[in-house]
Amino acid sequence: MSIYPTQDTTLSEAYGNYVKIRNLLLENKGKYEYLIIDGLSDLDMLASIGGTYLFMDSVMGKTFNRRGGEKLKYGDKDFVLVENFLKDGGGYRWTREWFMQQIEMFKQISPYRIFAAHVSDKLIRDNQREEVVGAEIALTGKLKTIFASKVTSLAKLTADGDKRYLNFDVLNDSIIAGSRNPKLSGKILISEKDKEGKIITHWDKIY
Repeated sequence: MSIYPTQDTTLSEAYGNYVKIRNLLLENKGKYEYLIIDGLSDLDMLASIGGTYLFMDSVMGKTFNRRGGEKLKYGDKDFVLVENFLKDGGGYRWTREWFMQQIEMFKQISPYRIFAAHVSDKLIRDNQREEVVGAEIALTGKLKTIFASKVTSLAKLTADGDKRYLNFDVLNDSIIAGSRNPKLSGKILISEKDKEGKIITHWDKIY
């Protein structure tokens, strides 16, 4: 399931499209053996909207984003995102909760789930220096470690010519690799091109 908002799609439309597709998949639980979510950064972006609606449906947010008692929708000029409303980062609790609710829903849709994510450098900064100490999933704040704790395995996709590998080795202070399954370790060939240019995959080495 691709949830990337395009140049021709507003964030509001992307959110609506995502919810429609997700709900359709939930109506067909177990129909699909594999579910690929592309990508997590886009789901994190939609969490600003989803988390705000989640807060609006809570006891604490029962009067938030209302006009005449009616709920406002994202895109309304008076609509405020929850992370911009609650102080001291309190709004991110709701965006994180919505995001992880989606992860739980994906479990209902398919037994095997693959999440595609961007990565970013993990930095140490002080007055004297800035040093790269590893890599991490490009998600907001604590969400990167919360998500990493919920999945079975993490691997970095690397390329070598026409071959693609999943690298499960943990390097330095990274949180983009590692596995609870002892079978998934080291660098595993996941796809390659044959002499005719056909792409051959090796998901049997993973599942």
